[in-house]
Amino acid sequence: MRFTFYELLNNYQVSIPLIQRDYAQGRETAGTIRKNFVSKLKQVLSEPSSDGIDEGRLHLDFVYGYTEGKDLFVPLDGQQRLTTLFLLHWYIAVKEQKFNTLNEDADSVLLLKQLLSRFTYKTRLSSQRFCDRLVNRSVSYAAGKLSAGIIDQPWFMSAWQDDPTIQSMLSMLDAIHESFQTTSGIWSKLTSKDSITFEFIDIKSEQFRLTDELYIKMNSRGKALTPFENFKAEFIDLLAQSDYKNERLPYEGVAVSYKDYFSIKADGKWMDLFWDKRMTVNVDNGTINYLSYITEMLYYKDRTEADAFVFEDAVKDVYGKQENTLFLFRSLDVLSGLSATRDFFGEIFSNKGSYIPGRVSLFETGSTDLFERSLNGASFDIRNRILLYALLHYIITFGVEDLDRLKDFIRIVRNLLTRVRQVNSRKRIEFTSNLRLPDFHEYSEFIHGFTSEIKVNDGKRIYEVLAGYSGKGFTRGVLSPEQYKTGFLLKDDSNKMAIQRLEDHPELQGITDNLDFEQTDIPLLAETFYQTWNPEVHNSRIIRGMLTCGDFSIQTHNGSRLGDIWYFGSAGNWGRILTTGFEKEQASIRPILNTFLSSLSALRGTTTEKLNALIDGYHGAMDFRYYFIKYYQLTAHIYETFNLFTWADDLGFDVNSLGNSGQHPLASYHINPYLIAVENLLNHKKVTLIPGRFSDGISHLRLKGRVQIYCQQKGWLVQELQKGRVTPEMIEQYRLQSVGKNYLLQEEEGVDRIQSLVQLCQELLQS
Repeated sequence: MRFTFYELLNNYQVSIPLIQRDYAQGRETAGTIRKNFVSKLKQVLSEPSSDGIDEGRLHLDFVYGYTEGKDLFVPLDGQQRLTTLFLLHWYIAVKEQKFNTLNEDADSVLLLKQLLSRFTYKTRLSSQRFCDRLVNRSVSYAAGKLSAGIIDQPWFMSAWQDDPTIQSMLSMLDAIHESFQTTSGIWSKLTSKDSITFEFIDIKSEQFRLTDELYIKMNSRGKALTPFENFKAEFIDLLAQSDYKNERLPYEGVAVSYKDYFSIKADGKWMDLFWDKRMTVNVDNGTINYLSYITEMLYYKDRTEADAFVFEDAVKDVYGKQENTLFLFRSLDVLSGLSATRDFFGEIFSNKGSYIPGRVSLFETGSTDLFERSLNGASFDIRNRILLYALLHYIITFGVEDLDRLKDFIRIVRNLLTRVRQVNSRKRIEFTSNLRLPDFHEYSEFIHGFTSEIKVNDGKRIYEVLAGYSGKGFTRGVLSPEQYKTGFLLKDDSNKMAIQRLEDHPELQGITDNLDFEQTDIPLLAETFYQTWNPEVHNSRIIRGMLTCGDFSIQTHNGSRLGDIWYFGSAGNWGRILTTGFEKEQASIRPILNTFLSSLSALRGTTTEKLNALIDGYHGAMDFRYYFIKYYQLTAHIYETFNLFTWADDLGFDVNSLGNSGQHPLASYHINPYLIAVENLLNHKKVTLIPGRFSDGISHLRLKGRVQIYCQQKGWLVQELQKGRVTPEMIEQYRLQSVGKNYLLQEEEGVDRIQSLVQLCQELLQS
């Protein structure tokens, strides 16, 4: 039913209930809303224009509420607009002398006062009394603010200035006065049947029955004017003035405008969606966060180059496009159509950090409910923002009936997003995402293009469509490895499960390029990989076992004062080695990795027993690999380590284990790993390992009161702390060479340098 405010009061007494918030359109924080609204009211009443106004008419959408008795109406939604209309009617009545018995007959004045007195507030007794006094007591004012004249009235109580509703009403009256003080003769138009109207809905009627839960829900948003309420008002205006304002959407068998569709859903089923998350996020904050998220994605989707996103500034531009508004509406429709978003997303994703059959790992411990994370705004990184957009686009297109196809689609997108990366400059033993929202235009081209291809090839499996995809989006370097896998994935279900299991391993995170699927049993390969890169298997044992097949280390830094820096793998950071896409590194690592896994697959026993068999069976030359394989202390010791080593000679003796993998690794302490092994084997209270720092401090082993020992390329440098500690017998037995005031225990072919130093130290400790 369509009403004017004047008609509403002729039919009902209007009472703002206690549960409602204070009147807020007059607050300082609502300046833009107030200015725009008053401007439109003036325009429709005094300056008819086709610019957003249809022949001097203004429709204010829906006013929801319920009736009690014969003629009491209690608004639940529309309080702000109704209050402003009440103040406008009062102001124009005063201005045009409608309360003055010298201009109007006494009965007309009395009837008008009785009519306007039918609007009242129950939020506070002071608000109720103010509305009554405003209508039934005289007000005179001079130039300046109208509020000052009202406050100066003898009937105005000073305590009322502490009532936020009265404060806001006074501010609105000032705004109305400023805008309308030069108008004249508009009372008749204000009270006419079609100038300023709204849809009146009694939601306890048979046509729109209100449940108690919905009543509480619609009034649970607090007292303050929220960002969502600001957005809602502005957005409805935007839709009313859009190029597609005459387009229609189906709603319960009726074609409605985009503006009406939003108005109905925003206070109905869509609000249920956000209400369901009220235990984890404030409803209004969550709503505006989701709207901001969708707007940001659409903003960057449409731009190859863009300024930084600002939600308030982007809304008009983004939703000036019908397709973007439709995406927003459809995303809310499909989400609100789910029985529970947490269950739905929990069926799609896993967050356990490892493979769960039928799920797509997010490789993190946060909630799998990406929708809920969009409401909170926190812990919602770029990759997950894009994943949620891709998922929404897919289910808008295809629905949620076939979750297996949806999961394959999302897995492919996740893998591609993971490939957009670079070496982390702050921690060079890992890759970090290189995704940028300003580049979302490119990613969205793939999402939209791939979805279109799936739709065209409805009878094909998702991976079949991917194999032949040649559209826009990701670079060939990113897309080709995923397409390469499709042949193996499509071969049989066991292959598909095994490859997806590998993709979900936290050390691989979707990238399996360095695993050989052509020459191996893929399910066996996956099982061996999982048994090996397992938290129960010591990281050092994996390094040593893999070194038996070759040197797989990668260079992370070059040109340091202690030599180039090489990485051998640490728990949680194997991806830098296992998933490298650099051609030179791949050429070295790929054959070693696959030989290693193949060797383990051929052995029997537990993973530890298999690794021990490889380690114990190694009989290579006494180069660095020999020592790294034989002595676990080099890659597993009590000191902070990343298994990152400076490397100053080809033999790998003048090396240092580092505790910092960033841009300045020498700023941390560093220790020669061979000295760590010697200290551990000696296990003596008079033996101390002294770390170095920067390039001037070199680590060494100190035998208290006896010697200090340094590791050099040609052997061990022994420096006496007390003269005579190195006896002539020791010099002869160990063939020590004099180097100035020091001695050198030289490297000898076929002799284990660690064992020879341990023996010398044991004699020194006994002396």
